[in-house]
Amino acid sequence: MNRAHSLFVSAAAVATLGLTACSTPQTPAPAPSGGADTGPVQPKVNRLVIAMAQPAREANNPSRDLAPPDIVQLRPMYEQLVAVGTKDGRFEPLLATSWALEPDGKAYRFKLRQGVKFHDNYGEMTSKDVAFTMADLSAQESIHSNAADHRNLIEKVDEVNDYEIVFRFRRPDAAWLGNISMQLSGMEIHSKKHFEEKGNPTLSDRAVPGTGAYQYKERQQGAFVRFDRVAYQHWRVQPDFPELEIRWVGEASTRLAALLAGEIQMAPIPNDLQPSALNQGLKIATGTVKGVRFFLRFRGAYLNDPKDLSKGYKFPDSPFMDLKVRRALNKAINRDELNKTLLAGKGELMVNNHFHPVYRKGWNTDWEKRFPEEYGYDQSKARALLQEAGYGPGKPLTTNIILTNLGELPNTPDILEAVAGYWRQVGVQVNLLTIDRAEDTRRNNAQEFNNHISPWVAPSDQFLGAFIFNSYTNRPPAGDVVYVPEVDEAFQRVRAELDDKKQDELWRQYGEAQFRAVQHMPMFYLPVEVVYNPKIISEYIFPGSISGLYTHLETVKAAR
Repeated sequence: MNRAHSLFVSAAAVATLGLTACSTPQTPAPAPSGGADTGPVQPKVNRLVIAMAQPAREANNPSRDLAPPDIVQLRPMYEQLVAVGTKDGRFEPLLATSWALEPDGKAYRFKLRQGVKFHDNYGEMTSKDVAFTMADLSAQESIHSNAADHRNLIEKVDEVNDYEIVFRFRRPDAAWLGNISMQLSGMEIHSKKHFEEKGNPTLSDRAVPGTGAYQYKERQQGAFVRFDRVAYQHWRVQPDFPELEIRWVGEASTRLAALLAGEIQMAPIPNDLQPSALNQGLKIATGTVKGVRFFLRFRGAYLNDPKDLSKGYKFPDSPFMDLKVRRALNKAINRDELNKTLLAGKGELMVNNHFHPVYRKGWNTDWEKRFPEEYGYDQSKARALLQEAGYGPGKPLTTNIILTNLGELPNTPDILEAVAGYWRQVGVQVNLLTIDRAEDTRRNNAQEFNNHISPWVAPSDQFLGAFIFNSYTNRPPAGDVVYVPEVDEAFQRVRAELDDKKQDELWRQYGEAQFRAVQHMPMFYLPVEVVYNPKIISEYIFPGSISGLYTHLETVKAAR
């Protein structure tokens, strides 16, 4: 285990605090914000088309068959119990009119909205459908990142009546409400009756009915998904556009050409192409809530058995097992130059992943002071760290960057090539690999990557981000986590604490362990932008902080 010990720093500073379960009733916010209901309007096109990069996986069940970012393909037809507001990112009632934490801190009680219709004449939504959706999401065969977590946490579900349901837990969990809200995806309420009649849908079937303002129309795999506006008065909002299409277009230049030709009306466009778009009359809508983080992931430092540390690591010879290597690769990157040249200066330096001095809990100003030494650009120090780790001109470090084209950051490949250039300057041999996203997902889940770097753009909230990218407890094998037991243990203490003040301190302790472990290459907080045609669209208000980013498409307002 000597080799493994270099993976993590001492966590002596991460003190274990007593866990106190407290009762904190959730006060529902006002009705969901946003909406296109400002009076009748005749749109200039019948079908609103938004283009974006193809997801890693396509499927017609939003719970068991899709990971959170990929649910963007079906979002317009579903709703959750708890919404995220378009203007401030706060939780708001949606299919639940209210919710409250039970006095013992180990259950949530929801009151459901009455009279909400399922598509395709599948009747009214009730507690049976809510319970079924959770069962579907947490099924053994589910690929959702939170499936195992839900199975381990939820002890039972009580359907009190058609419009009241209680989820009872084995332990307190401060993260759970966010995990089943619109923030994450997976808890898109869908029809139990349809599933019992038709089974789990394939790509050639209609998607399982939801309750959204748009309903499923058709799909062409690898090309698009289309939706129709529901024929009845939706309980929440009537979209301005009768049809909606989400079209898969990987190349940013192709998306811009389609925008200018009038073939599509909205698309994410990278910073270097935005001036051309603006000069030709297009406009930019920006997400209203900060929360999107761009960072690079080390892939290859996995425990063989997270429940038995004595079994060691799967790839003990991976260079990422060495903290010095992880620090060196961080310090070789000129973040300031990257921000100016490839992000138009729009990035806000991310000092510690999942943490922010204004918007998130547990901030420690000391991290900002230590960042230049621990992570900041210094090629001489990067070379020295590599030499200390046993690498040099006669034995160069070799690693692999996966050139992923992320829809959330349209010029990701350019950024990755620039990062490769920085690393080559300090003597690292870098292979640039192109791997299909579906294959990447498969290899990630199988933990086959042993010396690979890949980018990620995460809009997740603080709990979910730490769970997905830093933790390994109560989840399927994680291929995008540097397994550090001290960090995982610190996170479990945060999750178990319901008192806000105590939780804030536990976040700070967790953040310190994470900062010292160098589990990622933190890059930037980014604005989420989408370019649109103002001749067709007058307004699009969206948080930009939700998994999948481009949400609330039913509220896009048509130009008058």
